[in-house]
Amino acid sequence: MFPSYFEGLAQVQLEGLAAGLPLSHGSLGCFGLDYGWHEGYIIPVGDAEALRDALQRFIAAPNDLVLMSTAARLAAERHSWDAYGDRWMNLLRQVS
Repeated sequence: MFPSYFEGLAQVQLEGLAAGLPLSHGSLGCFGLDYGWHEGYIIPVGDAEALRDALQRFIAAPNDLVLMSTAARLAAERHSWDAYGDRWMNLLRQVS
């Protein structure tokens, strides 16, 4: 759970995904992190009711949590340091 007002993409978010933890974050968070509802929930910033609802969904649907955990791990792999470097190299090749 990372309901931050200020973080764009924090390392702790990627570490959580790599550990297979579904990610729930504010809609201003996760700048540059492409993932869908399969890896967690997007919660409107400052919406305590939506945060509560997401937590209740995690508790009420343990089977969904298992699927989200697998999807979270795969999302982290797409954002490894190697993948990050590859994206930068591709960008540099395009502009040179």
